[in-house]
Amino acid sequence: MPQLKEASELSKYDIMQTPPVAKTIVISGVTSGLGRSLLDYYYLQGHRVAGCGTREREIIQTLQTLYPEARLRVVNVTSDASVEAWINDIICDDGSNNASCSESNRWNVVDIVIANAGISPETKFGNLPGWEVPQTDFDDTIDINVKGVANMMRHFVPRMIDDAMNQRGSYNKSFVAMSSGLGRSPNPFHSAYCASKWAVEGMMKSLAMSLPEPLCAVPLAPGVVQTGMMPGMDGDDNTTSNWVKVAGPMILGFDRNDNGKSLSVDGFYTEQYKNTWIIKDGVGIPDELGYDFADAGVQRILF
Repeated sequence: MPQLKEASELSKYDIMQTPPVAKTIVISGVTSGLGRSLLDYYYLQGHRVAGCGTREREIIQTLQTLYPEARLRVVNVTSDASVEAWINDIICDDGSNNASCSESNRWNVVDIVIANAGISPETKFGNLPGWEVPQTDFDDTIDINVKGVANMMRHFVPRMIDDAMNQRGSYNKSFVAMSSGLGRSPNPFHSAYCASKWAVEGMMKSLAMSLPEPLCAVPLAPGVVQTGMMPGMDGDDNTTSNWVKVAGPMILGFDRNDNGKSLSVDGFYTEQYKNTWIIKDGVGIPDELGYDFADAGVQRILF
């Protein structure tokens, strides 16, 4: 875990522990692991949180009881129609008359989207080369880790741009997709997972090039954390409860200066491992590419 910092060393992420304005935060994959930790962290801070997962019993019977003011739904992110219905439910844009869309409870804005849902089925196979991974497991990895992010991008980003143009919600708006150290370096026994996370890196950097100010898109490598997907590093510090204390304020602090940068949660990768990354930490979009596409993107959406 990171050591306590002197005041002069504090970053913009460190000072976001108690944000002055509640944000509307959307998180996929909240039934376990990192998503569950982010749901708990932001909810207890007083933010409006919408979360989804595929485990119906966990969503309805457990999480909705623990977080009664959160807007939690059963959503399959691999289904474009399911994600579209989810955003309509969040912003009350489907013409429904359900209780969550009453005028007093209308959210009507999206500030932060965290595309967190993901799987790594290769972990259960041990050291298998890519050609021995069953087709269904490879396909599921791409469907959830890549297409799931694309479906969320397709439906949430236009709304976030519209909110920004019309000055709804917070000024800084961010679309964060969970990447991985394996999205920045190869591994002979995780070819499907590597392929999915390299795709996330490319997708987020491409999205960043088309976003107007003040929006940002960030591929975030969360670290080696003890979850159902990952055993974590040696020691007891790399728990989700410790991780969210760093990642939670970090995500809240993302702004236009972070747009397109490949970032990682501080203290949850060894420097030795990070030195093997092909996409180095903090690398953004080359200046030679610029943001020439952003204005055209806004014109397509607004007109």
